[in-house]
Amino acid sequence: MIPSTTVNAFSQELQKIAYGEKEHVGLSEVAVHGGGGSSKGVKGVIQKGTRQVDEGIRHPWLPHTDNMHSFPGSQSRGTVGKNVARKQQQAVSDIAHSIARHHRGKEQGGFRGAINKLLSSASGYRGLKNVGEASHQLADISAHYDKPEQLGIASKLREAAPQGGFGGGVVSGREHQKAGLKGLASKLDELKPSASKVDAQAVKRQERFGRSTAKKVQRQLVEHHGFPPGEVAALHHEFMHSPGFSGAGQVIGEATRDVRYLKEEAGRAARAGVGVLRSGLRHLRG
Repeated sequence: MIPSTTVNAFSQELQKIAYGEKEHVGLSEVAVHGGGGSSKGVKGVIQKGTRQVDEGIRHPWLPHTDNMHSFPGSQSRGTVGKNVARKQQQAVSDIAHSIARHHRGKEQGGFRGAINKLLSSASGYRGLKNVGEASHQLADISAHYDKPEQLGIASKLREAAPQGGFGGGVVSGREHQKAGLKGLASKLDELKPSASKVDAQAVKRQERFGRSTAKKVQRQLVEHHGFPPGEVAALHHEFMHSPGFSGAGQVIGEATRDVRYLKEEAGRAARAGVGVLRSGLRHLRG
C-alpha cells in the first residue's frame, strides 16, 4: 500500500517537473541541430510537441502518462527505451509519408494533388510534434530515472511498485519531495552539462537522437517510398527547412495525433488489466 502522504506529495512536488519547459525546449533544439538543423517554423512545431507532453491529456499528474514521462518504478528501463523508440518510429513514418505525398502532389496536380498536399501537411505536422514528444521522453530518462540515482534520492518505491506501466508519477513525486527536504530540488531540475554527468549525457542522447531520426527518415524514403538513395538527404533537408504547414493540415495533424494517442492508451490499459488478472490467478493457484 502506497502511503497517503506520498499520494498527496505527488500533486504538490510534481508542479516543478524535472526538467522544466526551458530545459526540455533547449534539449529539443540540440536534437534538431544534431539532425541537420531546421527552419524556425519547423523547430517551433517540434518545441510545441515537447511542451505539450506536460499539458492536457499528456500531463504528468495523470495516472496513465508514465510512458511519456519515463517515470521509474512502474516500468523497467528497457520498457522506457522501447517507449522512446516507438515514438521516434511514429515520427519517422509520418515525416517520410509527408515528404512522399508532397512530391506526389506536385506531380499530380488538380484535386488529387491538392489532397496529397493536405495529407502531406497533416502527416508532417504530426511527425514533427512526435519528434518533440520523443525528445521529451528521452530527456526524462535523465531527469526522472538517472538524476535521482546520482543525487542519492531514488525511492525504495521503485522496487516496490508493480511494473504495470501506471502510477509511476507517485514514485517520481516522492523523489521530488525527498529532493526538496534535502535541499537538492534545484540540482534535480536544472540542466547544467558542465557540472553534471547526467546532464551531459542527456545532451549527447539528444544529439544521437536527432542524427538517428534523420537517417531513419532517409532510409524509409528509400525502402518504403522508392526514392533514389542519392536524393533522400536533400529531400529531408527540404522538409526540415520548409516555411510551414497549411492551417487545415495542422488541424488534421493535431486531431489525428490525439486520436492515435487515446486509442493507444486504451489498448495499453486493457493489456495492463489482463496482466494484473493473470498475475492474480497465478498467485491464487500458487
